[in-house]
Amino acid sequence: MKSIQAVTKNIDAIFYTHYHGDHMGLFHFVPDGIPQYIGEAAQRVAICKYKRLGYIKGREELSAKEVFKMKAMQTIAPEQTIEIGDMRITPYFVSHSAYESYMFLIEAHGKRILHTGDFRDHGYIGKSLLAMIDKLILSQGKIDLLITEGTMLSRLGEKVLHENELKNKVIKVMNQYKNVFVMCSSTDMERLATFHAANKAVERRPFICDDFQKDILGIFTDIAGRHSSLFDFEDPIIFSDTNFKLMRWMQNQGFCMLVRATSKFERYIASLESIMDKNNTVLIYSMWKEYMNPVSRQSNSDKIA
Repeated sequence: MKSIQAVTKNIDAIFYTHYHGDHMGLFHFVPDGIPQYIGEAAQRVAICKYKRLGYIKGREELSAKEVFKMKAMQTIAPEQTIEIGDMRITPYFVSHSAYESYMFLIEAHGKRILHTGDFRDHGYIGKSLLAMIDKLILSQGKIDLLITEGTMLSRLGEKVLHENELKNKVIKVMNQYKNVFVMCSSTDMERLATFHAANKAVERRPFICDDFQKDILGIFTDIAGRHSSLFDFEDPIIFSDTNFKLMRWMQNQGFCMLVRATSKFERYIASLESIMDKNNTVLIYSMWKEYMNPVSRQSNSDKIA
């Protein structure tokens, strides 16, 4: 394997489409002299994530480096062109499970390359994707080379629900069960908005998470909530089994609680066992199915079970 110095030799800049680890997981190895670019909201989410990872014993130094490198990144904004040497890079906002994802139009020597990054059209803010490409990109000239992702190419038989369809299904589940645990990506704003909106649509129950998730929801509310009330997560409640008022509320009214596959949430759930009817309790799993596949390299089935 080549060293990061060899890979980045003669590199003038690095642009990240979004904050998922498979796209930017090596950013902290990049030499300081090479500018790195990412969206402002994506930067805030990533900093929050790496700060939290710093609580893991033995990871403090690495997390401090990651936070430092993230803070040093330069930010990009939709449709604002950046010139790097003789190249022009223009980011365009797309819907993805990472909020503030971008595709890049790269122009140089009379050629135009469109790098889509990861994108979807079944999210709340994905419906205008093709219209945006027509209006803002293709209207200025043809694309000479398209670089696109292919996550769904091996899953052609899989039906993808729009977030509105999913929300309606979740409402039915929430009307059927008093106590609802939700396991989904802690940084997928649109999916989190689906569960938050569904919870508001049923009999009023507390929307509960931990302090990390609340910080992430706060970032989404601050940036996206000003444009749509759908992404205003209001004031989610941080779980504490010593908050007796909250525990009574959860026992009487039920709840929607965002959980992750960690020992902390195992303790949270254990503390709730005495106040909830297991027959009236459900876990909604809304993540990649391979995390539950015991023979998959990405398996986390021992924690999810």
